[in-house]
Amino acid sequence: MRIDCHNDTVGFLRNNDSLERQSGAHLDFERLRTYLDCSFFAVFIDQKKYAADLSGEFSRMLGLLKADIAQAPGVELLLNGSQLDTDPPEKSLILLSMEGASPLGDDGELLDEYFAAGLRALGLTWNYATPYAGGAREGGGVTAAGRRLISRCNDLGILLDGAHASHAAFSDLLRLSRSPIIDSHTVCAAFGDDFGRALTDEELRALAAKGGVAAITFVADFLGAGGSLDRLCEHIEYAVSLIGSEHVGLGADYDGAKLAPELAGVQFLPALYGRLRQRGMAESDLENVKGNSVRRLLRQVLPR
Repeated sequence: MRIDCHNDTVGFLRNNDSLERQSGAHLDFERLRTYLDCSFFAVFIDQKKYAADLSGEFSRMLGLLKADIAQAPGVELLLNGSQLDTDPPEKSLILLSMEGASPLGDDGELLDEYFAAGLRALGLTWNYATPYAGGAREGGGVTAAGRRLISRCNDLGILLDGAHASHAAFSDLLRLSRSPIIDSHTVCAAFGDDFGRALTDEELRALAAKGGVAAITFVADFLGAGGSLDRLCEHIEYAVSLIGSEHVGLGADYDGAKLAPELAGVQFLPALYGRLRQRGMAESDLENVKGNSVRRLLRQVLPR
């Protein structure tokens, strides 16, 4: 199964009627149906820009995305693990994710409402502190409200995402969650970490021990060395050698960051698969990296 764990493509709906065909984007529904079986669509609401009505803006963007999906042939929301029982699934699946939990209110009061609307993955923070956790740029661990939110996500079957969390919050999240988690777009700190977003070897091992997945991102600045295809392969290969391919996936960050030209679009995924194979990756490991590792995680965490 082919799964990508992070894109910001929903942002195009602020100025466009549909994601069916967006030639200027890294991803659209037309290419999704060809190159992926499942993709995490993150709804990011800047907590500073929209401070006056975070939940209202999130609801607006969620509504636009759901309405667009309803009109798109061959695409549907991923709501439960049974939709992943067949490989490939009957339709290309979209998992709704919230990138930064500020729209939930001060104590998760809107979580159940958004779960009912289709939310299935959640990051406690986006770089900056929220009522729930410290961010990668500010530090701080999981708060009391964050502990309650984590527990409720576990109860509902919402996948928790450690991306953008501070190192302290990431450690807390691993310890507090009863379910395995994901880091939806990250890199290996062994190659350097100028942005506070890379996972150390210790964090990667702890994530794997919990049963989780590290999804390697394509972001050029995070990868280093220009973010080339081969540099991406090096990060993937390193993670696989350290924690096993069953705990490694892909989280491109399509339409959310600068990617090298040879990676800047979902249509280049087959070239990545081919390069990993050419560099010596076993087919079983490649299948895990392409998406089987994430499929296993989602089937375990999401409601049935």
